[in-house]
Amino acid sequence: MSSIHAAPPIIDTSLVAQAANLTPQERAKFYNRDLDALQGNLGYEFNDKMLLDEALCHSSFAHEHGLYVTNERLEFLGDSVLSFVIARALYKIYPDASEGELTKMRAALVCSQSLIERAVKIKLPDMMLIGKSFKFDTPKSLYEDALEALIGAVTLDGGILAAEKVIKKLFLKISDLQALSEFDYSSLNLNLNINKSKPESKNSNNKNNNIKIKQESNLPKVNSDFKSKLQVWLQARHLPLPEYKLISSTGPDHAPEFLVSAKIYINNDKELSAQASGTNKKRAEAKAAELLLKELEELKLI
Repeated sequence: MSSIHAAPPIIDTSLVAQAANLTPQERAKFYNRDLDALQGNLGYEFNDKMLLDEALCHSSFAHEHGLYVTNERLEFLGDSVLSFVIARALYKIYPDASEGELTKMRAALVCSQSLIERAVKIKLPDMMLIGKSFKFDTPKSLYEDALEALIGAVTLDGGILAAEKVIKKLFLKISDLQALSEFDYSSLNLNLNINKSKPESKNSNNKNNNIKIKQESNLPKVNSDFKSKLQVWLQARHLPLPEYKLISSTGPDHAPEFLVSAKIYINNDKELSAQASGTNKKRAEAKAAELLLKELEELKLI
């Protein structure tokens, strides 16, 4: 008596093996696709090209030709991997962001429009195999699905680290992180003192640029995005994250004055520091970060 868990018969599901089912025009498209260019745009070369073929084959094409291969299962996998990798990256980049803030940032990076734009940028639509029903009016959601399928294929072919590398290349460039500044960071307390090992000075006369204390103006709103901009600049150069420290808190309860310092290391023997004051700690930190950014501009590092 056969078991209900018996393994299914082995079938060669590769598109190459099934190419006989394609018309001459479709075979020409299949073989003439520049998959090397696509892999170059991904920053990853597949070991198993069957996985790449599978990721590019939409179900409409497969159903029209009786093929076994579609990209739906890979899409399922890639969607989960993409969400996880982006979530973990944002968790590390913004250690004090709340769940709600992290959710909004992740949504901005993995929303449909974002996926479609990135798929078009790597010329993924030109590589896809799509059925005749979509020949003249291809829903852009198919590009989104194919990109997720590609990420799933990379995961199976090279592992999670390979997928993470591809995702960072496509979704977490400096411009992508800077685009997150469009969110309201006023509620973020990006106290980034998570790198406890400080670069040691090579001499006792450490090149320390101390910026004069600058009082906060009476403007009702301060651009707190200076902290995230400073953080992005440092992370792009693999430098330690900023250190913010509360120096003092003075004044009456109804009109407190907070003095904070901010410090960054721009190489092993050079650091920049700034002090600023404000009516709350976040405003003071934002002002200090602004001063450091101005100093970096003066040094022509930005």
